[in-house]
Amino acid sequence: MRRLKRTSIGANAKCFMTFHVADILSVITYVAPAWASLITDSSKDDLESIQKQAPIIINPNRCYKENLSELLL
Repeated sequence: MRRLKRTSIGANAKCFMTFHVADILSVITYVAPAWASLITDSSKDDLESIQKQAPIIINPNRCYKENLSELLL
């Protein structure tokens, strides 16, 4: 997402949100039942970190909780 944001295509928050839901969140949701019982605490923390970065990348001018409510995550 950071690489996409740096490009000159002029993508807005809605485009980034669509990308996040379609390409990232859908994969995580799809595979979660398969490895949920096997995941370590460290891996859970890494996954949560990735999930927290998305709203900040999409809209860096707002705090994390404002982004969640605005982006409906």
